[in-house]
Amino acid sequence: MSNLSKELKTLREDKGLSQLALAAEIGVAQSMICAIERGDRVPSDKLLLRFAEYFNISIGTSYVPGQATPEYTFTPHTAAAPPATEAQLPA
Repeated sequence: MSNLSKELKTLREDKGLSQLALAAEIGVAQSMICAIERGDRVPSDKLLLRFAEYFNISIGTSYVPGQATPEYTFTPHTAAAPPATEAQLPA
């Protein structure tokens, strides 16, 4: 399970949401939330932005040599770290 998978599940559970409830809030299928939490799927940049906006967090990325996908981290917003906009996401 990736860092992203664990953190998303923790954020969801901390809000007392089921996968189905989060999926309805974010606008995706419950199976997508399940697959991301299991580590079977990596969310698109647009979906990451939806998570960031919904949970009021910032999402950082780091690349590990030899790893095909980046490692994502979630950070709660502070006054010094406003939320990302879609224009700030990598192309």
